Amino acid sequence: VARIDVSAESVLMATNHKLEFRDTGLVIHSTADGQLDIDADTELEITTTTVDMNAACSISGITTIEDTTASSTAANGALIVKGGVGIAADLTVGDDIRLLSDSAVLALGAGNDVTITHDGTSGATLNSADDFLLSAGGTEVARIDVSATSLLMSAAKKIEFRDAALTVHSTADGQLDIDADTELE
Repeated sequence: VARIDVSAESVLMATNHKLEFRDTGLVIHSTADGQLDIDADTELEITTTTVDMNAACSISGITTIEDTTASSTAANGALIVKGGVGIAADLTVGDDIRLLSDSAVLALGAGNDVTITHDGTSGATLNSADDFLLSAGGTEVARIDVSATSLLMSAAKKIEFRDAALTVHSTADGQLDIDADTELE
């Protein structure tokens, strides 16, 4: 079943044998050469200052990080990842998203069809591979065409300057209305 090797200061468990604690639900064993299995029917608790894992990890089930350390840089917070992150489904964030590098790009779509690019100082460029639509409540309000030569306002929509009394709009096909409550210069 087991052999104690005094010279190597080890205990060698025979194939298909297990080291059990309390009952058969808490065991350490090996199901294949090169594989160590630690089984617990309720919880596996590791209490230490640091756990150093030098291996690829595959985690099935929900993973919760309970530390609440806030993040203000790429090197602090409850979870620090030193490389890229791939996420196969939706990402829901409870607070801010910050892109910390100058000239950072937020790209949308499988082909990066829409991008918002920080200019490296204080502004940003919004770019779209096709027409850029502005909508509210699911209704198109305005469209910038792909040639970037025009801004098309949807019917009954206005461009306001300062307040509702200073507007440019169209009330009929072929008609442009410019309204000012005091003076049109």
